[in-house]
Amino acid sequence: MLSCCAAPGRAQTDNFLAVGGQATVRDPSEARAHGTHDIGLMWRFGHGSNGWGWQWGLNWFSLDLGQRAGLDIIDIGELRVKPVTIGYGYTYAIRGISVEGNLLGGYALTSLHLASTGADGLSAMTGTRVTAAAVDNTLVARPELIVWFDLTRRVGIAMNAGYMFARPVLTLTTPEGIQTRRVNADLFSIKLGFVYRLF
Repeated sequence: MLSCCAAPGRAQTDNFLAVGGQATVRDPSEARAHGTHDIGLMWRFGHGSNGWGWQWGLNWFSLDLGQRAGLDIIDIGELRVKPVTIGYGYTYAIRGISVEGNLLGGYALTSLHLASTGADGLSAMTGTRVTAAAVDNTLVARPELIVWFDLTRRVGIAMNAGYMFARPVLTLTTPEGIQTRRVNADLFSIKLGFVYRLF
């Protein structure tokens, strides 16, 4: 899963394939959700050139959801979002520096893995007993900015900052019937990484 979180880049001089690692920090916009951080793989094909072009990304992530109950926050569970996106962007490269702005959109597979206190958290959210919960897949959008610096002919470092818009629908089964509500899974992320040219 970590390898799927990497984003492609294009800046290092004369490289065909470069691989390396990256650290990612994620901050959700929803106050009752907790972000994550991890270390994964990064790769890039080719090198930077000025102009417009098609882009793609995976950017899978997860959020820990909670629900306030009085002074406490009850853990609901982990919401996993696995988007596949494609879009268009512009790249400006000069003297070993490449700046790329992209707008991506696509579709995300989502799932909710309840914690041991998940039913209590959902009941606090709805005001009634929840017997089952499911989350729908959703459309997503992500504007992002990527900056690459060529340290040498073989080594490059990168910074990727983006905001993911994701609002899946949560379906809850209660004794009174079915309730639906939209979950705010929007997420700001920053990735810092490096690559080494293999070919």
